[in-house]
Amino acid sequence: QVKSENIIICAGSDQVLEFAIHAIEPKKVLMSKTTFAMYEIYSKQVGAEILKTDSHEHNLDEFREKLKENPEIIFLCLPNNPLGECLDWEEVKKFIDEVDEDILIIIDGAYQEFAAFKDKSKEIKPNKLLKYKNVLYTGTFSKAYGLGGMRVGYGIANEFIIKNLHKLRPPFNITTLSLAAAIEALKDEEFVKNGVTEDELLQTKQFLIGSEPLSDETLMHKLVKEFNEYYHGY
Repeated sequence: QVKSENIIICAGSDQVLEFAIHAIEPKKVLMSKTTFAMYEIYSKQVGAEILKTDSHEHNLDEFREKLKENPEIIFLCLPNNPLGECLDWEEVKKFIDEVDEDILIIIDGAYQEFAAFKDKSKEIKPNKLLKYKNVLYTGTFSKAYGLGGMRVGYGIANEFIIKNLHKLRPPFNITTLSLAAAIEALKDEEFVKNGVTEDELLQTKQFLIGSEPLSDETLMHKLVKEFNEYYHGY
């Protein structure tokens, strides 16, 4: 279980990311080459230099090499949005143990329910992260819980991190209706189980890319191309 002192509720998990970046105002942040666009957008708002790995997916050896450039925040999107690849928990744990405690590691678990359903070795349980001084986990009700338009996200970390994030949180950042919807969604475990099944994932994949079978490599290149066209205009 996670205590209330270890949680912050926000208008989507990206607001937690925004608070974390503005709390630190880092000079440098580190992320994989292709990942959730808001990491870069929020970081640039505070003038941070963006460090990226050469690989599109999360290659932890490349992350380790980039540590030499002294990032103050590291983003791990697990599973990665938009590519979908996901590291094993044991790999992540080993990496966290290696990183200096002065560097904040943000684990974006927006799609964790899907990864955990498909492969338990990918599952990251937020309560296991509370012992770390420098790890912030973010989650959302927008994906597996189906509340995308309600804008309910959360951050989980040790009490020191959460206290400092609360200093940036406005008093009315979540509506009563959104909170009520999130509470009811937590009660409906069957909905979440049905939502992360293989059939549901296949239907979503076909909706996004069509019914034509694609190899993982082809799919990744397609997603990277569309990501760059949408966010970077090339």
